Amino acid sequence: MKKALVILVIALSIVSIVVVGFMGSDLGGIYPRVYMESLRILDHMGNEAVVNRKTGERWITIDYYDRTTLKEFTETRTVEENGVMVQKTFYYIEYTFQVAVEPANATEKKYEFIIDQSNAFVHYSNRMADSASRGMFRIDEIDEVSFNVLGYTDFQIRVGCRANDGGTASDNIWFKIDYSKYVSR
Repeated sequence: MKKALVILVIALSIVSIVVVGFMGSDLGGIYPRVYMESLRILDHMGNEAVVNRKTGERWITIDYYDRTTLKEFTETRTVEENGVMVQKTFYYIEYTFQVAVEPANATEKKYEFIIDQSNAFVHYSNRMADSASRGMFRIDEIDEVSFNVLGYTDFQIRVGCRANDGGTASDNIWFKIDYSKYVSR
């Protein structure tokens, strides 16, 4: 009986050495959660925003008519004009901005965007809602553009980004939509 028990213990020891050697002994399942410490909203090319030295606010200027980097889309809708339903073509661009997350090894890179919806010409698009590095909004072309005293259009929107991973990281930035190269269609 003692001999059989010794042989069984030796056999189990050899089998366990083979199994551990083959499968490894890495323990899994217990990983520390790494929260996002900071978020930064960047422009569509990944560049930092311009900082206003007086106010400390960060600004990104979007040239609506820059077709080297932004694509224009059209949409035909039926609208009412003077009591008559007519087909009308609307022009817009989709502006995709980037988000930089630190640290890069954050466990869950999820966040939500807060976009001021009071502007009738900017619409948040949730097509990028599942993205870990981008956000998007749609900017409509405006029929009539007014210019301020300095000769600039004054269309701006504030965009916020807040961590959705249980952390406290957030960022706010102003986007200025520049229609100054406005050409009537």
